[in-house]
Amino acid sequence: MKIFQILNLLSYVLCATFSSSSIGDALHENGSIYGWREQEQQQFKNWVQENQKSYNNEFEMIYRMEVFVKNYRTMKHHNEQLPKDVWGLNIFSDETSEELMDKLFMKKDFDDHYETFNEDDINIIKRDALSHNSFLQADKTVKKVVKVVKKTSATTKAEKATPKNPPSLDWLKQVTEVQQQGRCGSCWAFAVQDVVISRLAIANKNKLDQLSKTHLIDCADGNTAGCDGGSVSDAFDFINKYGTVYEKDYREYDQKEGQCSKPKGSIGYKQFKSVVGLTKFTNNDIETAMQTGPVTALMYADESWLRYTSGIINTCGYPKVSNYQHVVSFIAYDTQTWFAKNSWGSKWGMSGYFQVQKNGDAKCIDKIKKITYPII
Repeated sequence: MKIFQILNLLSYVLCATFSSSSIGDALHENGSIYGWREQEQQQFKNWVQENQKSYNNEFEMIYRMEVFVKNYRTMKHHNEQLPKDVWGLNIFSDETSEELMDKLFMKKDFDDHYETFNEDDINIIKRDALSHNSFLQADKTVKKVVKVVKKTSATTKAEKATPKNPPSLDWLKQVTEVQQQGRCGSCWAFAVQDVVISRLAIANKNKLDQLSKTHLIDCADGNTAGCDGGSVSDAFDFINKYGTVYEKDYREYDQKEGQCSKPKGSIGYKQFKSVVGLTKFTNNDIETAMQTGPVTALMYADESWLRYTSGIINTCGYPKVSNYQHVVSFIAYDTQTWFAKNSWGSKWGMSGYFQVQKNGDAKCIDKIKKITYPII
Protein backbone atom coordinates (compact mmCIF):
# COMPACT_ATOMS: atom_id res chain seq x y z
CA MET A 1 0.00 0.00 0.00
CA LYS A 2 3.07 2.31 -0.04
CA ILE A 3 2.36 3.53 -3.55
CA PHE A 4 -1.16 4.51 -2.52
CA GLN A 5 0.18 6.45 0.47
CA ILE A 6 2.68 8.27 -1.76
CA LEU A 7 -0.09 9.18 -4.18
CA ASN A 8 -2.19 10.59 -1.37
CA LEU A 9 0.74 12.68 -0.21
CA LEU A 10 1.35 14.00 -3.70
CA SER A 11 -2.34 14.83 -3.95
CA TYR A 12 -2.14 16.90 -0.79
CA VAL A 13 1.06 18.70 -1.76
CA LEU A 14 -0.01 19.59 -5.27
CA CYS A 15 -3.53 20.69 -4.22
CA ALA A 16 -4.62 20.45 -7.84
CA THR A 17 -8.09 19.80 -9.18
CA PHE A 18 -7.98 17.25 -11.97
CA SER A 19 -11.07 17.94 -14.08
CA SER A 20 -12.81 15.41 -16.32
CA SER A 21 -11.70 17.40 -19.36
CA SER A 22 -8.08 16.79 -18.34
CA ILE A 23 -8.51 13.03 -18.22
CA GLY A 24 -8.59 12.61 -21.98
CA ASP A 25 -5.31 14.51 -22.41
CA ALA A 26 -3.63 12.58 -19.59
CA LEU A 27 -4.77 9.25 -21.00
CA HIS A 28 -3.48 10.17 -24.44
CA GLU A 29 -0.09 11.26 -23.07
CA ASN A 30 0.40 8.22 -20.83
CA GLY A 31 -1.41 5.52 -22.81
CA SER A 32 1.61 4.29 -24.74
CA ILE A 33 3.84 4.45 -21.66
CA TYR A 34 1.58 2.20 -19.60
CA GLY A 35 0.27 0.08 -22.45
CA TRP A 36 -3.35 1.19 -22.20
CA ARG A 37 -5.37 0.30 -25.28
CA GLU A 38 -7.63 2.89 -26.88
CA GLN A 39 -10.71 0.85 -26.01
CA GLU A 40 -9.63 0.71 -22.37
CA GLN A 41 -9.03 4.46 -22.29
CA GLN A 42 -12.49 5.11 -23.72
CA GLN A 43 -14.08 2.67 -21.25
CA PHE A 44 -12.37 4.48 -18.38
CA LYS A 45 -13.50 7.93 -19.61
CA ASN A 46 -17.08 6.69 -19.97
CA TRP A 47 -16.96 5.00 -16.56
CA VAL A 48 -15.61 8.13 -14.83
CA GLN A 49 -18.39 10.24 -16.34
CA GLU A 50 -21.15 7.72 -15.57
CA ASN A 51 -20.06 7.30 -11.94
CA GLN A 52 -19.19 10.99 -11.45
CA LYS A 53 -15.69 10.14 -10.31
CA SER A 54 -13.08 12.83 -9.74
CA TYR A 55 -9.38 12.70 -8.93
CA ASN A 56 -7.20 15.26 -7.21
CA ASN A 57 -4.43 15.24 -9.80
CA GLU A 58 -2.84 13.34 -12.65
CA PHE A 59 -0.83 11.06 -10.35
CA GLU A 60 -3.97 9.73 -8.67
CA MET A 61 -5.73 9.37 -12.02
CA ILE A 62 -2.85 7.30 -13.45
CA TYR A 63 -2.89 4.98 -10.44
CA ARG A 64 -6.66 4.51 -10.63
CA MET A 65 -6.45 3.96 -14.37
CA GLU A 66 -3.89 1.22 -13.80
CA VAL A 67 -6.20 -0.47 -11.27
CA PHE A 68 -9.15 -0.04 -13.63
CA VAL A 69 -7.27 -1.61 -16.57
CA LYS A 70 -6.24 -4.59 -14.43
CA ASN A 71 -9.83 -5.13 -13.30
CA TYR A 72 -11.16 -4.60 -16.82
CA ARG A 73 -8.77 -7.16 -18.34
CA THR A 74 -9.54 -9.67 -15.59
CA MET A 75 -13.25 -9.18 -16.26
CA LYS A 76 -12.79 -9.65 -20.01
CA HIS A 77 -10.68 -12.78 -19.52
CA HIS A 78 -13.17 -14.26 -17.08
CA ASN A 79 -16.13 -13.67 -19.39
CA GLU A 80 -14.25 -15.05 -22.40
CA GLN A 81 -13.31 -18.21 -20.52
CA LEU A 82 -16.72 -18.60 -18.86
CA PRO A 83 -19.22 -16.83 -21.12
CA LYS A 84 -22.24 -17.85 -19.00
CA ASP A 85 -20.80 -16.00 -16.02
CA VAL A 86 -21.03 -12.22 -15.94
CA TRP A 87 -18.52 -9.88 -14.36
CA GLY A 88 -18.52 -6.26 -15.36
CA LEU A 89 -17.78 -2.65 -14.55
CA ASN A 90 -19.42 -1.25 -11.43
CA ILE A 91 -18.81 1.43 -8.82
CA PHE A 92 -15.76 -0.49 -7.51
CA SER A 93 -13.88 -0.79 -10.81
CA ASP A 94 -11.02 1.61 -9.98
CA GLU A 95 -10.31 -0.01 -6.59
CA THR A 96 -8.32 -3.10 -5.68
CA SER A 97 -9.89 -6.13 -4.01
CA GLU A 98 -7.65 -5.57 -0.99
CA GLU A 99 -8.96 -2.02 -0.50
CA LEU A 100 -12.58 -3.11 -0.81
CA MET A 101 -12.48 -6.25 1.31
CA ASP A 102 -11.00 -4.30 4.19
CA LYS A 103 -13.86 -1.78 4.05
CA LEU A 104 -16.96 -3.70 2.95
CA PHE A 105 -16.91 -7.00 4.84
CA MET A 106 -17.26 -7.63 8.56
CA LYS A 107 -13.94 -8.12 10.30
CA LYS A 108 -14.74 -10.95 12.70
CA ASP A 109 -17.30 -13.57 13.65
CA PHE A 110 -20.02 -11.86 15.69
CA ASP A 111 -22.44 -14.78 15.96
CA ASP A 112 -19.93 -17.31 17.26
CA HIS A 113 -21.11 -20.30 15.25
CA TYR A 114 -18.28 -20.82 12.75
CA GLU A 115 -15.89 -23.70 12.74
CA THR A 116 -12.37 -23.09 14.01
CA PHE A 117 -10.07 -22.61 11.03
CA ASN A 118 -6.41 -23.54 11.11
CA GLU A 119 -3.58 -21.74 9.31
CA ASP A 120 -3.64 -24.21 6.39
CA ASP A 121 -7.33 -23.43 5.76
CA ILE A 122 -6.67 -19.70 5.66
CA ASN A 123 -3.71 -20.13 3.31
CA ILE A 124 -5.91 -22.17 0.94
CA ILE A 125 -8.48 -19.37 0.90
CA LYS A 126 -5.90 -16.72 0.09
CA ARG A 127 -4.27 -18.84 -2.62
CA ASP A 128 -7.48 -19.94 -4.33
CA ALA A 129 -9.62 -16.84 -3.84
CA LEU A 130 -10.28 -16.20 -7.52
CA SER A 131 -9.49 -19.56 -9.08
CA HIS A 132 -13.00 -20.99 -8.91
CA ASN A 133 -16.23 -20.54 -10.83
CA SER A 134 -18.39 -18.11 -8.88
CA PHE A 135 -21.41 -17.62 -11.11
CA LEU A 136 -23.88 -19.60 -13.16
CA GLN A 137 -25.96 -18.66 -16.19
CA ALA A 138 -26.99 -15.00 -16.13
CA ASP A 139 -30.47 -13.92 -17.06
CA LYS A 140 -29.46 -11.39 -19.71
CA THR A 141 -33.06 -10.68 -20.65
CA VAL A 142 -33.79 -9.08 -17.28
CA LYS A 143 -34.61 -5.39 -17.70
CA LYS A 144 -36.21 -4.74 -14.35
CA VAL A 145 -35.45 -6.28 -10.99
CA VAL A 146 -39.00 -7.50 -10.49
CA LYS A 147 -38.79 -9.74 -13.56
CA VAL A 148 -36.08 -11.93 -12.04
CA VAL A 149 -38.52 -13.73 -9.74
CA LYS A 150 -40.87 -16.12 -11.47
CA LYS A 151 -44.59 -16.17 -10.73
CA THR A 152 -46.01 -19.03 -8.70
CA SER A 153 -47.45 -21.74 -10.90
CA ALA A 154 -50.81 -23.40 -10.21
CA THR A 155 -50.71 -26.46 -7.98
CA THR A 156 -52.40 -29.78 -8.58
CA LYS A 157 -55.09 -31.25 -6.30
CA ALA A 158 -52.55 -33.72 -4.94
CA GLU A 159 -50.17 -30.90 -4.04
CA LYS A 160 -52.97 -28.95 -2.34
CA ALA A 161 -53.75 -31.95 -0.20
CA THR A 162 -50.27 -31.73 1.38
CA PRO A 163 -49.57 -28.18 2.56
CA LYS A 164 -46.10 -26.96 1.62
CA ASN A 165 -44.29 -23.80 0.69
CA PRO A 166 -45.20 -22.26 -2.67
CA PRO A 167 -42.57 -22.73 -5.43
CA SER A 168 -41.98 -18.98 -5.53
CA LEU A 169 -42.51 -16.00 -3.26
CA ASP A 170 -41.97 -12.30 -3.86
CA TRP A 171 -41.74 -9.49 -1.26
CA LEU A 172 -40.27 -6.96 -3.73
CA LYS A 173 -43.12 -4.51 -3.23
CA GLN A 174 -42.56 -4.60 0.54
CA VAL A 175 -38.92 -3.50 0.64
CA THR A 176 -37.34 -0.05 0.75
CA GLU A 177 -34.94 1.29 -1.89
CA VAL A 178 -31.39 -0.04 -2.06
CA GLN A 179 -28.86 2.11 -0.22
CA GLN A 180 -25.06 2.30 -0.05
CA GLN A 181 -23.17 1.29 3.10
CA GLY A 182 -19.99 2.91 1.79
CA ARG A 183 -16.61 2.19 3.36
CA CYS A 184 -18.04 0.79 6.57
CA GLY A 185 -18.69 -2.83 7.55
CA SER A 186 -22.27 -1.98 8.48
CA CYS A 187 -24.02 -4.55 6.28
CA TRP A 188 -25.56 -6.05 9.43
CA ALA A 189 -27.33 -2.77 10.26
CA PHE A 190 -28.67 -2.35 6.72
CA ALA A 191 -30.01 -5.91 6.52
CA VAL A 192 -31.58 -5.77 9.99
CA GLN A 193 -33.35 -2.46 9.38
CA ASP A 194 -34.52 -3.62 5.94
CA VAL A 195 -36.06 -6.78 7.37
CA VAL A 196 -37.57 -5.01 10.39
CA ILE A 197 -39.43 -2.33 8.41
CA SER A 198 -40.57 -4.82 5.75
CA ARG A 199 -42.01 -7.20 8.31
CA LEU A 200 -43.65 -4.40 10.28
CA ALA A 201 -45.18 -3.00 7.07
CA ILE A 202 -46.44 -6.43 6.04
CA ALA A 203 -48.06 -6.78 9.47
CA ASN A 204 -49.54 -3.24 9.12
CA LYS A 205 -47.60 -2.01 12.14
CA ASN A 206 -45.64 0.80 10.45
CA LYS A 207 -45.35 2.58 7.12
CA LEU A 208 -42.72 1.33 4.69
CA ASP A 209 -39.94 3.90 5.01
CA GLN A 210 -36.17 3.81 5.55
CA LEU A 211 -35.11 3.08 9.12
CA SER A 212 -31.92 4.65 10.45
CA LYS A 213 -28.87 2.46 10.05
CA THR A 214 -26.84 5.06 11.94
CA HIS A 215 -29.09 4.62 14.97
CA LEU A 216 -28.15 0.95 15.15
CA ILE A 217 -24.46 1.63 14.52
CA ASP A 218 -24.34 4.26 17.28
CA CYS A 219 -26.70 2.79 19.84
CA ALA A 220 -27.10 -1.01 19.53
CA ASP A 221 -25.63 -2.90 22.45
CA GLY A 222 -24.62 -6.55 22.71
CA ASN A 223 -22.10 -8.01 20.29
CA THR A 224 -21.99 -5.12 17.83
CA ALA A 225 -19.02 -3.03 16.73
CA GLY A 226 -20.31 -0.37 14.37
CA CYS A 227 -18.32 -0.31 11.13
CA ASP A 228 -16.41 -3.46 12.10
CA GLY A 229 -19.58 -5.56 12.02
CA GLY A 230 -22.23 -6.78 14.37
CA SER A 231 -24.48 -9.60 15.53
CA VAL A 232 -27.79 -9.63 13.68
CA SER A 233 -29.52 -11.40 16.56
CA ASP A 234 -28.33 -8.81 19.07
CA ALA A 235 -29.48 -6.00 16.77
CA PHE A 236 -32.99 -7.47 16.56
CA ASP A 237 -33.03 -7.89 20.34
CA PHE A 238 -31.97 -4.26 20.80
CA ILE A 239 -34.81 -3.02 18.58
CA ASN A 240 -37.36 -5.13 20.45
CA LYS A 241 -36.05 -3.90 23.82
CA TYR A 242 -35.49 -0.21 23.05
CA GLY A 243 -37.03 0.50 19.65
CA THR A 244 -35.48 2.27 16.65
CA VAL A 245 -36.24 5.34 14.51
CA TYR A 246 -36.82 6.40 10.92
CA GLU A 247 -33.84 7.64 8.96
CA LYS A 248 -35.15 11.21 8.91
CA ASP A 249 -35.27 11.28 12.72
CA TYR A 250 -31.59 10.58 13.36
CA ARG A 251 -28.30 12.00 12.13
CA GLU A 252 -27.44 11.40 8.49
CA TYR A 253 -25.56 8.21 7.63
CA ASP A 254 -21.85 9.11 7.36
CA GLN A 255 -20.13 5.70 7.40
CA LYS A 256 -18.96 6.26 10.99
CA GLU A 257 -19.87 5.22 14.51
CA GLY A 258 -20.67 8.18 16.78
CA GLN A 259 -22.21 8.97 20.12
CA CYS A 260 -25.74 7.64 20.60
CA SER A 261 -27.98 10.72 20.73
CA LYS A 262 -31.30 8.88 20.93
CA PRO A 263 -31.01 5.60 22.89
CA LYS A 264 -34.68 4.72 22.47
CA GLY A 265 -37.22 4.81 19.65
CA SER A 266 -40.81 3.79 19.03
CA ILE A 267 -40.46 1.58 15.94
CA GLY A 268 -40.26 -2.12 16.73
CA TYR A 269 -40.46 -1.50 20.47
CA LYS A 270 -41.81 -4.69 22.12
CA GLN A 271 -43.35 -5.76 18.78
CA PHE A 272 -41.41 -9.01 18.28
CA LYS A 273 -42.89 -12.19 19.71
CA SER A 274 -39.47 -13.75 19.27
CA VAL A 275 -36.28 -13.63 17.19
CA VAL A 276 -35.49 -16.81 15.26
CA GLY A 277 -31.93 -17.76 14.32
CA LEU A 278 -31.37 -20.80 12.09
CA THR A 279 -27.82 -22.20 11.86
CA LYS A 280 -28.78 -25.64 10.51
CA PHE A 281 -31.45 -25.64 7.83
CA THR A 282 -32.68 -26.88 4.48
CA ASN A 283 -33.97 -24.89 1.52
CA ASN A 284 -37.48 -25.65 2.74
CA ASP A 285 -36.64 -24.18 6.16
CA ILE A 286 -35.55 -20.90 4.55
CA GLU A 287 -38.70 -20.84 2.42
CA THR A 288 -40.83 -21.38 5.52
CA ALA A 289 -39.08 -18.51 7.28
CA MET A 290 -39.82 -16.23 4.31
CA GLN A 291 -43.58 -16.87 4.28
CA THR A 292 -44.04 -14.00 6.75
CA GLY A 293 -41.51 -11.60 5.22
CA PRO A 294 -37.86 -11.09 4.20
CA VAL A 295 -35.07 -12.57 6.33
CA THR A 296 -31.45 -11.68 6.97
CA ALA A 297 -28.81 -14.07 5.64
CA LEU A 298 -25.26 -14.15 6.99
CA MET A 299 -23.17 -15.50 4.13
CA TYR A 300 -19.63 -16.43 3.26
CA ALA A 301 -18.67 -13.73 0.79
CA ASP A 302 -16.17 -14.04 -2.03
CA GLU A 303 -13.81 -11.61 -3.79
CA SER A 304 -15.65 -12.07 -7.07
CA TRP A 305 -18.73 -10.38 -5.55
CA LEU A 306 -16.82 -7.13 -6.03
CA ARG A 307 -16.90 -7.56 -9.84
CA TYR A 308 -20.43 -9.00 -10.06
CA THR A 309 -22.94 -7.37 -12.43
CA SER A 310 -25.54 -10.09 -13.10
CA GLY A 311 -26.15 -13.82 -12.97
CA ILE A 312 -26.49 -16.37 -10.21
CA ILE A 313 -23.86 -16.60 -7.49
CA ASN A 314 -22.78 -20.21 -7.19
CA THR A 315 -21.68 -20.78 -3.61
CA CYS A 316 -20.90 -24.42 -4.45
CA GLY A 317 -17.77 -23.15 -6.20
CA TYR A 318 -16.37 -21.47 -3.09
CA PRO A 319 -13.44 -22.90 -1.11
CA LYS A 320 -14.55 -25.06 1.82
CA VAL A 321 -14.20 -22.15 4.25
CA SER A 322 -14.03 -18.38 3.99
CA ASN A 323 -12.90 -15.54 6.21
CA TYR A 324 -15.13 -12.95 4.53
CA GLN A 325 -18.57 -12.42 6.09
CA HIS A 326 -21.42 -10.34 4.76
CA VAL A 327 -25.08 -9.89 5.73
CA VAL A 328 -27.84 -9.38 3.14
CA SER A 329 -31.61 -9.77 3.11
CA PHE A 330 -33.41 -12.51 1.17
CA ILE A 331 -36.55 -10.95 -0.23
CA ALA A 332 -37.79 -13.47 -2.83
CA TYR A 333 -37.20 -16.96 -4.22
CA ASP A 334 -38.19 -19.28 -7.04
CA THR A 335 -37.37 -22.93 -7.71
CA GLN A 336 -33.77 -22.14 -8.71
CA THR A 337 -32.60 -19.13 -6.74
CA TRP A 338 -32.74 -16.92 -3.68
CA PHE A 339 -33.15 -13.26 -4.62
CA ALA A 340 -31.19 -10.99 -2.28
CA LYS A 341 -30.95 -7.28 -1.53
CA ASN A 342 -27.44 -5.96 -0.94
CA SER A 343 -26.22 -2.70 0.61
CA TRP A 344 -23.67 -1.63 -2.02
CA GLY A 345 -25.90 0.83 -3.85
CA SER A 346 -28.08 0.57 -6.95
CA LYS A 347 -25.10 0.76 -9.33
CA TRP A 348 -23.82 -2.60 -8.10
CA GLY A 349 -25.19 -5.91 -9.38
CA MET A 350 -28.74 -5.95 -10.75
CA SER A 351 -29.83 -2.53 -9.47
CA GLY A 352 -28.43 -3.46 -6.06
CA TYR A 353 -29.82 -7.02 -6.01
CA PHE A 354 -28.31 -10.42 -6.80
CA GLN A 355 -29.29 -14.06 -7.16
CA VAL A 356 -27.91 -17.00 -5.19
CA GLN A 357 -28.00 -20.60 -6.43
CA LYS A 358 -30.58 -22.75 -4.69
CA ASN A 359 -30.42 -26.41 -5.58
CA GLY A 360 -30.77 -28.34 -2.34
CA ASP A 361 -27.12 -29.37 -2.19
CA ALA A 362 -25.94 -29.24 1.42
CA LYS A 363 -22.48 -27.96 0.50
CA CYS A 364 -24.09 -24.99 -1.27
CA ILE A 365 -26.48 -24.16 1.55
CA ASP A 366 -23.52 -24.30 3.94
CA LYS A 367 -22.23 -21.02 2.50
CA ILE A 368 -25.36 -19.38 3.92
CA LYS A 369 -24.28 -19.48 7.55
CA LYS A 370 -27.30 -18.13 9.41
CA ILE A 371 -30.89 -17.06 8.73
CA THR A 372 -32.32 -14.63 11.28
CA TYR A 373 -35.65 -12.83 11.47
CA PRO A 374 -38.14 -11.45 14.01
CA ILE A 375 -41.65 -12.84 14.36
CA ILE A 376 -44.09 -9.94 14.57
